[in-house]
Amino acid sequence: MLESFSRLSNEVLLHLYGYGCNDIIEKFKKTLGDRLIVHGKVSREETLEAMFNADILVNIGNSIPNQLPSKVFEYISMGKPVVNFAELKEDTSHRYFSKYPLALTVYNDQDIEKNLSLVEKFIFENKGKSLLFEEATANLKECLSENVVQRIVEAIDKVKD
Repeated sequence: MLESFSRLSNEVLLHLYGYGCNDIIEKFKKTLGDRLIVHGKVSREETLEAMFNADILVNIGNSIPNQLPSKVFEYISMGKPVVNFAELKEDTSHRYFSKYPLALTVYNDQDIEKNLSLVEKFIFENKGKSLLFEEATANLKECLSENVVQRIVEAIDKVKD
């Protein structure tokens, strides 16, 4: 992901939130310079504000199959464009991002030139776009809380019978 960003237009800034992979981040900080802003661990409020103010959100997919971080739904609920960098072909987040109209999934094992072209085009075509919550979640009704709770209640009722 950082390799792709290091080769994008100088207009593209990347803000990183959280911690980990410090050796990789330091390597690319030299390459990206002021285009890579590392915030480290921040409060929940700062995270929400950063997501709200972002032009594009970036998801780094799991390297563990069958595990889905809740941030996938948080990103979608924001209605912002999302670039999803998937480590695995069976990346669980792609199942949901494929139903979201403002998402692009690129796979780390694909040709970097192809990924670079896709990401740059996506960023410049979608910068500043956003969807209302209803539009963002229209294809994900099965994931909304009330529907999940309903399925749990139905499963409990089946067991009771």
